[in-house]
Amino acid sequence: MHCLRRFGIPLVLSVTATACAVEESEPTDDLEVVAEAEQEAQICFDNGVVHGIDVSYYQGTIDWSAVATEYDFAFTRINHGDFMDPEFENNWNGIKAAGMLRGAYQYFDPGGDVAWQAQVVVDKLGMLAPGDLPPVIDVESTDGLGGAAIVEAVAQWMEIVEAGTGKTPIIYTGKYFWQDNVGSAAFADYPLWHAQYPNACQPPNNPPPSCGCSNIADQWSDVLIWQYSSSGSVPGISGNVDLDVFNGTYEDLVAFANAGGAGYGASLASVEAPDTVLAGESFTVRLTYTNTGASAWDANTKVGTTEPRDRMSAFYDASWAGETRPAVVEGSVENGQSYTFEFSMKAPAMQGNYTESFGLVQEAVTWFADQSGPPDNAVTLTIQVVNGPVNGGGDDGGGSATGGAGEGGDTGEGGADEDGSGSDEDCSCKAAGATNDSGNAPLSALIVAGVIAATARRRLRRD
Repeated sequence: MHCLRRFGIPLVLSVTATACAVEESEPTDDLEVVAEAEQEAQICFDNGVVHGIDVSYYQGTIDWSAVATEYDFAFTRINHGDFMDPEFENNWNGIKAAGMLRGAYQYFDPGGDVAWQAQVVVDKLGMLAPGDLPPVIDVESTDGLGGAAIVEAVAQWMEIVEAGTGKTPIIYTGKYFWQDNVGSAAFADYPLWHAQYPNACQPPNNPPPSCGCSNIADQWSDVLIWQYSSSGSVPGISGNVDLDVFNGTYEDLVAFANAGGAGYGASLASVEAPDTVLAGESFTVRLTYTNTGASAWDANTKVGTTEPRDRMSAFYDASWAGETRPAVVEGSVENGQSYTFEFSMKAPAMQGNYTESFGLVQEAVTWFADQSGPPDNAVTLTIQVVNGPVNGGGDDGGGSATGGAGEGGDTGEGGADEDGSGSDEDCSCKAAGATNDSGNAPLSALIVAGVIAATARRRLRRD
């Protein structure tokens, strides 16, 4: 919010350290100049601030674990025109790995191919997950266009990027640029990342006071993030760094990052499946997932065959919900809740080693792998189909690779003995062969006993 105070501060012009490090391959107008002709108002952060930074390849290789000791969020640049930031992937992954909230921005050229620029962002970020900050359009260049043309270009970018990432973008600009070159309130409802550096009434310290002299463009009534310095010193980074504060508490920032994003996402909790089965037998598989997306799961949330998708499986069972859909959700699964898909698979008649992959799909909407995951190969089962007994007795007497006592079924090597203990002490019995349903001794033992009895009778007759 604004604290109503007037200052009348003279022109202040600040240029980030990035200006002197521009490579020949990058457009040279990426100077991120921040200037104000007059300071009229004071932005107050009544609920406190959260500290963050924004970076590009200018900062070189970054030790994000060191950054995370003092900062909670970071934005990294994707590109500027045809110049793709060579450190984007490293930074994008490193920020998350360090436990910080992450975001990404694009330096926007309104006179360039807008659809292409927007698609670059979508291709790099995909459908953002809860916990990722919205994408940012950095608007501080006219490219020779007038205000109306800039508004049209920004609107086209916004539409493509919001649809492709699932989150409402943030606009980065300063009054120094927007007020004089655009002057439109068309985006007043979009979050504003305000760029303006400290001056006489805001000493360049870190952290800044709760209230700081700044003057946002008249078209916005509040500021979400304030970039207040270009010369910060940050652990894990060499040289100057842009410093930012989020207007609110850390809990507010987390809630903002969790809003919107990928409608469907999951994390894989566990997989239960045998690794060896008998040809033609049916067995049970259990896949447990946790809902990490914004949307609840319902009867259209299903397990589907993958690698490739909708592949006919050699283990198809008549109990499946469809030819390529082993199981579906029963009921509703909200964000944060876990659900176990339990389904039968029937081994093929031909022995050999088989690989089966499964993923989650929201029928007629999207595959989870296309939003926030898990990927199509997260569940990959390697199953050996054999013709003989399987190690360990099965629940149905047919044997199972997971072990356990059989009930009147075959006992192969390493399986359960008569008391179901699976002990190795009675090896001769296990090697002798199968018992019958009534629990009698193995056939080989009966033959040996008969031979012994016959020999004894012959000895008695001789005596």
